[in-house]
Amino acid sequence: MKKLTFLVLIMTLIFGACVSTLNISDDLSAAELIQRAQEASDRNQYNIALKYYQALYDRNETLDLNITAEYEIAFIHYKQGDYNQARDKFETLLEHYKTRDRELLPRHFERLAVIVLDRIDDKEAERAARFALFRRTPPPQSYPPEEPPPPEELPPPEEIVWIDARDDVVDIDMDSESDGSLESHLAVEDAPIIDQTEPPPPLPAQYTIRPGDVLSVIAARPWVYNNHLMWPRLYEANKHKLPDPDNPDFLRPGIILDIPPIRGEHRQGLWSEDISYPVFE
Repeated sequence: MKKLTFLVLIMTLIFGACVSTLNISDDLSAAELIQRAQEASDRNQYNIALKYYQALYDRNETLDLNITAEYEIAFIHYKQGDYNQARDKFETLLEHYKTRDRELLPRHFERLAVIVLDRIDDKEAERAARFALFRRTPPPQSYPPEEPPPPEELPPPEEIVWIDARDDVVDIDMDSESDGSLESHLAVEDAPIIDQTEPPPPLPAQYTIRPGDVLSVIAARPWVYNNHLMWPRLYEANKHKLPDPDNPDFLRPGIILDIPPIRGEHRQGLWSEDISYPVFE
């Protein structure tokens, strides 16, 4: 056990040293910085992803790239469980949308920031409820050494079987499905239990665009991909349906988008707000 703990400690120190000495080339474009940050985030190497997004922010002066970097940095803090840091970053981002330059900013990051802030509120409320429950839980009852705890009372048996060895007479409380024999009774007792619960509905395979929708918000919905970064999958599968195939931000309400499976999941039918879909994982 000590050897395993020592090995984990060494690997942690090595990984931390690699992150601290990460050398990001000045020749990388904004698209390359974003790609490498996303690849690191997909491998759960969040500290490396933060460095790439910070480099994106420091090396560019365009509003849309700065907003992209700010949102992704805040979202990584959220995935790491650092809700206070994430909240501060998201609230700072939303302040940009209160300035005169708000019309120049991509609108979907504003909507996503509000959605994640609501999730942070829910998670912090769950934490507070668990902590309050822990505080209210009384300590286990203890007994003095001279008074041991009383013995547990066994529940009464549901039925009693009497066997008379002299004439092999068996008296058993039979139910209506038994024909009176011991074999029939045991067969009824051993019958398999049929699960009566209905399976969850399949994930939707299509979605109708509504006013205000953008591809990143659609991809972030739990029954789509539960990840806003997966919007390029929706774009590639549906750009031939868009009014301007070269502009993924130009969506027209009423267009039915296809939601292609990305992990072999079963999808079927058009999304309906009357159906409770499972969460894509």
